[in-house]
Amino acid sequence: MQRINHDNVCQEIQKRILLGELLPGMRLSEVALAAELGVSRTPLREAFHTLVSQGVLEHRDTGGVFVKTATEADIRALYEMRLWLEPEVARKVAVVATEAQRETIREACRKEAALYEKVKASTTKPQDYAELNAFRVFEVEIPFHGVQCEAANNPFLSRVVEQMLILKRSWMLQNEQNFSVNDVERAAREHAAIADAILTQDCDRAARLTREHITTAYYRILRVWNQNENASESKPENRIFFGLYTPEKFFI
Repeated sequence: MQRINHDNVCQEIQKRILLGELLPGMRLSEVALAAELGVSRTPLREAFHTLVSQGVLEHRDTGGVFVKTATEADIRALYEMRLWLEPEVARKVAVVATEAQRETIREACRKEAALYEKVKASTTKPQDYAELNAFRVFEVEIPFHGVQCEAANNPFLSRVVEQMLILKRSWMLQNEQNFSVNDVERAAREHAAIADAILTQDCDRAARLTREHITTAYYRILRVWNQNENASESKPENRIFFGLYTPEKFFI
């Protein structure tokens, strides 16, 4: 049996979550997954333990290991962490990014704009957007955020942001069918504005726009979450995020 270490197993499980092959709430079969990955059960169990500690997987009282199903508190905590970190990353990147890194940001935005046009012109039903969303993760989000971490030159930051992207992707899969074309367009527009600020080395604007993007993204997700839970009215405590009141347009 080919020897694959613990880190490789973690990366493969995370990749399958990003691709939507492992969905929230799905039980992971230790025997089947070990056979698929060509590993013994020891590194697989070690990977399970690591990913449970990171909040990607979870143990349940009924037994077994599952892809974590998000709670509203999880989503709030994730976006609070993003709000603490990412504006200052964008501020630094606007100053220190190399030309090659800036071109990666440009290319990610071009691909996201093209994706929006494809979604807008498509007759694909919302529940069939999984392939397009997987493309968006690998061709837009990972390069867009990854190159910022690379430019910031902080390996600890890179690991944290990578983990946040995996958790975000996993949890958004729970409600993928409820996101609209307008959501795709709005995210593309916001990313393009952040990219423009970075590319023109306007560090204050890059930080401000990143902060606004994360805040509005949180409320878009909360809107979809409430729809999925058949909650026509949000609880008052859910309408405040870091002291900012929810834009009413996101609760139509």
